[in-house]
Amino acid sequence: MKKIYSILAALVLCGIVFNACKKDVNPSLGKDNPVAAIFVVKKLYKGTDVKITSEALTGASKTGGIVISNQSGKNFPQGTLIIQSLDRGQMAGLLVDLGAAEVPFVPGDSVVIDLEGGILSKTGESLQLKGLSAANIQKIASGKPMLARSVSMGALSKDFALYENTLIKITADTKPLPAA
Repeated sequence: MKKIYSILAALVLCGIVFNACKKDVNPSLGKDNPVAAIFVVKKLYKGTDVKITSEALTGASKTGGIVISNQSGKNFPQGTLIIQSLDRGQMAGLLVDLGAAEVPFVPGDSVVIDLEGGILSKTGESLQLKGLSAANIQKIASGKPMLARSVSMGALSKDFALYENTLIKITADTKPLPAA
């Protein structure tokens, strides 16, 4: 009788062990995020013009941010728009060239840009998004706060790409310190 209980217990134990080793038949399902952070979009540029596709952005086809450029003062090139966003602790900005089109956005507008068909290109030292129109940009909200980072002239000249197309506040950095 003891032998039967031992064999029965061993069979139950083997059944439990083999059942626990079953593969997951229902892996997590879902969709990729359709919105890419600006710094992710900018990383696509590797020295030559690049056409933006959702495949290049692992399923994303849009980006967004807060408008920081002001066309009303006429001190900014017509048909250009700059947005910036803070994603995952990284502040990044992007200049969007809309050609000769009127820019209907004002500082503080929150916008989403459909990137499909856009081209990342360098003009001079400025990385720009070209090949889009104002129809590719959707305004979501108005009056959003624009964040400005404090940066010294030394840090700005040392790593300009880090601050390109973002709102900054210049602070003093005097080296060497003046004699007292």
